[in-house]
Amino acid sequence: MNNGTFPTWNEIKDEVSQQDLLEIMITALELGLEVAIEDYIEATYYTYKEVA
Repeated sequence: MNNGTFPTWNEIKDEVSQQDLLEIMITALELGLEVAIEDYIEATYYTYKEVA
C-alpha cells in the first residue's frame, strides 16, 4: 500500500461503522491487524487517489 495514495487510519477511523469494524476485526484475527486495516482502506478508498 502506498501511504501517499490512500488515507491513513487516523484520517478515517471516526468514519468506520460498527459493521466495518467487525469485518476488520475478523480479518485481523486471520491475517493480522495491519493487513486488515490496509485491506479495508484499499477496498473502501480505491478511487481516493483519483479524487485527491
